[in-house]
Amino acid sequence: MPGTLNVGGHDIITHSGTAGAGTINLVDQAGNTILTDSGSGMSISSNVTFPAGHVIQVVQDSWQGKTSSLSSSSVWTATGLEKDIQISSGNYVLVECVLAVEVITSGTNGLVALASGANNTLVDSNDFIINPWMINGLAIADNVTTAGRYLHTTPQSTVPQRYKVFVKPEANFTIQYGAETGAGYFYNTLTLYEIQA
Repeated sequence: MPGTLNVGGHDIITHSGTAGAGTINLVDQAGNTILTDSGSGMSISSNVTFPAGHVIQVVQDSWQGKTSSLSSSSVWTATGLEKDIQISSGNYVLVECVLAVEVITSGTNGLVALASGANNTLVDSNDFIINPWMINGLAIADNVTTAGRYLHTTPQSTVPQRYKVFVKPEANFTIQYGAETGAGYFYNTLTLYEIQA
């Protein structure tokens, strides 16, 4: 039968439905449900505020493939890595990118950059949120992997935030990003973590 546990003048646990079944809710002092048990496991309400630094959600894009052979240091090329995330107001986004690099010429240097903006706009190389990072090649056909992380402390939350990875060679070099495709080959990844502020 339905029932309520009241402590200090506040209902903190409520039960609805039949005895031995139904739904049990843990309620805060304002009457908002923060935890629900319907008999098949507990669920946390979306209005719960987690401790600062807690990971709220994780989304990821993966791309298996290669760019064309790039030789223009004045052109940023979009890779296949692009992902949107909808966050709560005030929270941060930790961005992690792992990208294979197939070096074409000896001593090649390449650049990787991260752009971001609202998902209802065109996100391009004018929207970089950090300075590009450089990859140094050591020899001809030297395959390397680069990784970068960035804590975006000012993402917008009214619409999903889009993140996109761009690449280019340094002047006088030719480079190709990515790796061979098929079973057992490397996946390039862009992972987004919503972090409680």
